[in-house]
Amino acid sequence: MNKIEKLHESIRALFRSEGEKFCYTPGEIERLVCSLNYKQLYSVLCDTAEPVYVCCAGGGICDSHQYHSTKLFPAHATLIWSDEGEPLGDDNISTSYSNELWLLEDMTIAAVSCFRVLNSAASYITEYREYKGDEWPAHLVPVNILELWQSLIDKYQDCGDEELDAALKAIIYEP
Repeated sequence: MNKIEKLHESIRALFRSEGEKFCYTPGEIERLVCSLNYKQLYSVLCDTAEPVYVCCAGGGICDSHQYHSTKLFPAHATLIWSDEGEPLGDDNISTSYSNELWLLEDMTIAAVSCFRVLNSAASYITEYREYKGDEWPAHLVPVNILELWQSLIDKYQDCGDEELDAALKAIIYEP
């Protein structure tokens, strides 16, 4: 099975498990899954993969310290969905908690929780992440598959046609 097929399989499994929680019919879920262009999505997701750290901190001003701890995953990953919560705090310092879905380079999905502290006065952000597993935890609010579907569509539609054509030519199938 190549990586594009693995991506298709991972997305289908996620949509089926989370779609049932929102009472979508199997036919509706299958239409959403089949409407995605997996070659384009694979290309864009691979291009935007990055290391994900358990803890990272940094800021935009010149004398701020940049720090990151160990990697959360052994490979790079791409954030495909997040349920950003409302930030709590005042004008300068706010905190937020979110749950995220990351797509790893092997085209498997990882559920992660993220706690973020933002100091807007100092332009400094600190994030702590914890791996929750390869399936969305049952005790969390289900993934809104329509939001996720739109997020995936937006990822490859935001890429310019010239960039996308060049990226698609560079796809290498792996066993």
